[in-house]
Amino acid sequence: MLPLLRPGDVVLLRAEPAGGCAPRHGDIVVACPERLGGAPLIKRVAALPREPVMISDQARTLGHDEYLLLGDNASDSLDSRTVGPVRQRELLGRVWLRLWPALRVL
Repeated sequence: MLPLLRPGDVVLLRAEPAGGCAPRHGDIVVACPERLGGAPLIKRVAALPREPVMISDQARTLGHDEYLLLGDNASDSLDSRTVGPVRQRELLGRVWLRLWPALRVL
């Protein structure tokens, strides 16, 4: 998420109840995709469920519970372009505050 967030930054997450996280376009979220063994990713929501998208030069429509997540640093980002769409159950919540190195609302 460079330049907005850097490795080692501490963020505050607004966790949602299971199935209750309804992010919007542009929100920064934390996801733990099963395809990555549950490793956490912080990415920006680029597309919502049932929206048409291009992934790896292939057009498709996201499923009813799928989100397209992209990193701000497109040339060096592990995101939906490589791991595919993320399901709603894999979303932990929205990032809304960076605590360290400097307090800043996102």
